[in-house]
Amino acid sequence: MMDCMGVTGLPTMFACRGGRVVAKMVGGPKSEDDFKSFIMKLMAPDSASGEGEEDEDSELAMLSDGLLRRCTTMPFSKQEAVTSAVKSLHGKCTTVNVVKKLIANAIDKPRKEMYWRVDRVKLGGKLDSAGFKLLSLAGFAPSPSGSTLSLSGPWIDVGLLSHVLGRLEALERDAVLRERQGARDERMRRALEEARDREA
Repeated sequence: MMDCMGVTGLPTMFACRGGRVVAKMVGGPKSEDDFKSFIMKLMAPDSASGEGEEDEDSELAMLSDGLLRRCTTMPFSKQEAVTSAVKSLHGKCTTVNVVKKLIANAIDKPRKEMYWRVDRVKLGGKLDSAGFKLLSLAGFAPSPSGSTLSLSGPWIDVGLLSHVLGRLEALERDAVLRERQGARDERMRRALEEARDREA
């Protein structure tokens, strides 16, 4: 587990929220401000990172992925099914956001059973069949009438939900990285064209 989480010194503290690592601190806090900053990363809502935070964000994303791989108890075939279902949601921002919100609510408020149920009729306009399939893989089972999907009690499988949430967040990260790479490629193409025009 220490290798998986990249522990290089003791103590090492991780702050996790919504099934992913949001902050890491190696060694004890050097000051009260350091500790407050660490705690605030755990409590603060997600925000768009600046250029200087990209390296830290990618390290935390890799730690989250490692933790999910280590902690999940799903068979490989189910992990593959989740990965395939998540890939089918590429470009479907509304569906991804709705599924993420439903799963994050179930993880963040596990004692509130109202977050264990999904009304298919109410969400029919926001979720397509791929979204409902992913919820089913995440543990939401259809009721006998088929009108709702529910997590089975008395306990919910937070590891499974976190795995699905992690895959959805990885899909979003990949989309952002592809967009950034496309923008870089476009800037490079324009710079080359301008250089050719100046030479001509």
